[in-house]
Amino acid sequence: MKSIKVKILGPVAVLAVLVLVTSAFSILGAGNIEKKGRVISDEYLATIQDVSAMSKNTQTLMRLSYNYILAQGDAAEKKVETSISQTKQTLENQMADFSNNLTPEETEAFQKFQSDYQAYLSKYNAMVKYVQTNQNENASIVANNDLVEMSSQIETDLENMIELESSLAD
Repeated sequence: MKSIKVKILGPVAVLAVLVLVTSAFSILGAGNIEKKGRVISDEYLATIQDVSAMSKNTQTLMRLSYNYILAQGDAAEKKVETSISQTKQTLENQMADFSNNLTPEETEAFQKFQSDYQAYLSKYNAMVKYVQTNQNENASIVANNDLVEMSSQIETDLENMIELESSLAD
């Protein structure tokens, strides 16, 4: 005959072992979740922030293009030219940094963005020539049609890159 003490302690000991095993698995699971969260925040969210910064600079470049057409006098034109040059340099530096660690999926989307950005710059240069020869009406046409279209395409490219990063993070 078993004592009452053994009859009570047996199930309690089994429950204690189950609690320890369950706790160990919970701790391991929490560690895995934390690791995945760190990967998402370090890799994908940082990339999304980089793409957002490039988007902000492309929008700034578009606004500055209009400012260039509207600038009155050499001093105003030089000021806008300097801002445009700085914005383009910042954007190109961001693009160079971004291109260093791309996956194959990201590379394709980024190359599309680069291609559209180069097309934008080509149209932008045509607009600048119109402004420099006092053909502001033609410059406005290029800005309102071609630059708006290219800017819209660039924004679409950047949105697609953000969506890609979001899907890779899942």
